[in-house]
Amino acid sequence: MVIFVAVLFVSYLYKLGFLQIATYGFLILIILALLLNLTRSEHGLTSKLFWFLMLAGFIYVLMDKYLKLHIALSRFTAGYSRINSVILVNLAYISAFFIFLAFFYRMLRAEFERNPTWILLLIIATGLKIAAVFSDYVAHDITEDYFEVVSLYFYFSAFLAAYIHSFKKVREAGNNENRTVSSTN
Repeated sequence: MVIFVAVLFVSYLYKLGFLQIATYGFLILIILALLLNLTRSEHGLTSKLFWFLMLAGFIYVLMDKYLKLHIALSRFTAGYSRINSVILVNLAYISAFFIFLAFFYRMLRAEFERNPTWILLLIIATGLKIAAVFSDYVAHDITEDYFEVVSLYFYFSAFLAAYIHSFKKVREAGNNENRTVSSTN
């Protein structure tokens, strides 16, 4: 993580353009990690729906980044507040994400009891995204982009940790099954 932040800092100092590469790279890695989680066979219907909707959401985030959809949507919020209309759209995105998570509260709580690591990483990532939006409101500079890239790093880490944990859980269940079979022989 320290190396990643150092590379981004050097990129910022020398205008190397790694920020945009890191943003798109992490979005693609997140989508791949979400696909891995979606394809796990032991997930129930609620879990599969969660991973599918999360995948759809991050595909939208990738399209939003590439096509600048948030700028087009900001035209509809112009004049409603003294806050910049693009920031209002970002606040609407965050609110929608919290509403989405609220629908899966029971599943997320059960996951937290089984494997708190990926849930904690998800909370850190979401907190960093909120910090990014508020830094955009306060400073309106490139700080928001750096917060966003670091939050994407944590989202990727969270989804990868969820996949690795489910993979370990399947392997442990298989080992326990093999022990039971060999002890009966």
